[in-house]
Amino acid sequence: MKKLCILFSVGLLIFSLSCSEDTPTEPQNNPPKIISITVSPPEIKIDETISLSCVATDADGDDLTYIWSSDFGTFPDGASGPSVNWKAPSVDGVFNIIVVVSDVKETAQTEKIIIINSNNSLSGIITLKDKSLPISDVKIEVGELSTFSKEDGSYIIESIPSGEITIKASKLDYEIFEKPITISASESAIQNIEMIGSIKISGKVSNS
Repeated sequence: MKKLCILFSVGLLIFSLSCSEDTPTEPQNNPPKIISITVSPPEIKIDETISLSCVATDADGDDLTYIWSSDFGTFPDGASGPSVNWKAPSVDGVFNIIVVVSDVKETAQTEKIIIINSNNSLSGIITLKDKSLPISDVKIEVGELSTFSKEDGSYIIESIPSGEITIKASKLDYEIFEKPITISASESAIQNIEMIGSIKISGKVSNS
């Protein structure tokens, strides 16, 4: 009886080992990897449409799905696939576009920052106060944008962001001009500037 129990136990152990060897081990899945996102054209203005393309790979050779999203703008031709079209909103600013790439089991996600330039512009004529004489080579600054006035005193700065801004005009021997103004969306604003010449006094001081 004792030998019978031992033989039964050994047989059960061999059967268990045989079953465990026959059970296939599921291979480990590798998540997809996003290589790059390209934008065409690289510059965009409000209400314009751009093409977005995502390049991704999968080490296991799995089929990949692409889902795009953004809190602003629209995807007029759908938001799935490696390439989509995105229409910019009617306001300028900085916006994030997200793409999620999935192989069903795992996903990869990345963001693309889109800067939308406005259609706004600011132009005008710079003259000498009370004399209406044009002044050239005056530096005009609006935020990070700048330009210089031409020989006839004219200037223009494009792609100015909407909202409250400060325009600054400066040139050696003239007082600095600064003025806050408000730019509306898609506005071609005009700001003429009158510069005041600095008064310089030179000479020698005599003690006599």
